[in-house]
Amino acid sequence: MDTGESDLVLPREKGSYALLLRLDQSAWLQIGRLGRWPFAAGYYLYLGSGLGPGGLAARLRRHLSPVERPFWHIDYLRRQAVVTAVWVQEGPARLECTWAALAARPLYIHFDTDIINPLDAPAMSYLATGGPRAAALTPIFRHLAQRGQVTAVSLSTWNPKLDTNGRTREICMGLLGELLDAATQTATDF
Repeated sequence: MDTGESDLVLPREKGSYALLLRLDQSAWLQIGRLGRWPFAAGYYLYLGSGLGPGGLAARLRRHLSPVERPFWHIDYLRRQAVVTAVWVQEGPARLECTWAALAARPLYIHFDTDIINPLDAPAMSYLATGGPRAAALTPIFRHLAQRGQVTAVSLSTWNPKLDTNGRTREICMGLLGELLDAATQTATDF
């Protein structure tokens, strides 16, 4: 996520948020007084809230700015990882514990294929210009698969009439395969 964009609008209300961070290489990181900890390359989800003065905007501005002086434990990871996505829920409730509990439950995933960047999958009735590239989605889907909690997968499909070379089908089915492999593995583990 390019945090230098001048058109980035941060919510002014209070609320809860989730940060998706990507660590490109495995590393041992010093986490304050907790010592050095191993972090595998991949994606990390950080849940928090901005309920104090300045609300979500103040908290997210800090998380999206370069780390000069680490304060929270997440600041130490952010020195090496890149924030790739941010989700917010405005309101007075502190939701991060609820969200964390949900993350431990079975995953029912709906894959809306028209979110894929048209550079990879152009055969969509509704193009998502600027959507995520298939190469960026693959490790996310693989990570979901490795959790072993994928219970069901559904998808909305591309427009076969527009897919004259089969490229979009290949991309979508490859991504779906990442999730189905996990669902199949989970089903055979019983």
